[in-house]
Amino acid sequence: MQMTLRVVAALMLSAGLVAGGEAPKQKTVDDVIARLSAKDGPEKKADELDADYAFAVAELVKGLAGDDMSKWQASDTKLDALCCSASTPGRPAHRLAAATALVANIKAQGLTALGSERVIRHIERIGAGEAVPALAARPREHPLANHV
Repeated sequence: MQMTLRVVAALMLSAGLVAGGEAPKQKTVDDVIARLSAKDGPEKKADELDADYAFAVAELVKGLAGDDMSKWQASDTKLDALCCSASTPGRPAHRLAAATALVANIKAQGLTALGSERVIRHIERIGAGEAVPALAARPREHPLANHV
């Protein structure tokens, strides 16, 4: 009986059904970018791609919202790398997920006009038809109305 309980407990631990000795690792932007940039391994499902790109872009856009230029530059550089990886030929699902996440963050809370412009520039490089309605819906009085 004790042997059976140990086996069941070991199986549950290995399957992640119960917590072991360490807490689950917090998801970080760098981890997500590394997973999304990987060229090998199984292709992710569209909903997984959407969730990962939405998380990464939203977190990186937060860095464009402040006045700390070192944080701003680091966030913009990571966004650039993420977009370059997503727009690699043969990865249309990645490009679509990245462009959709960027479009959703054009007007992120606290984002300055310069931050919005950088997001739009990233969309400009990788976006396609899915970006048109969001860009067209921007109010004409927006400070960037004449930049796009």
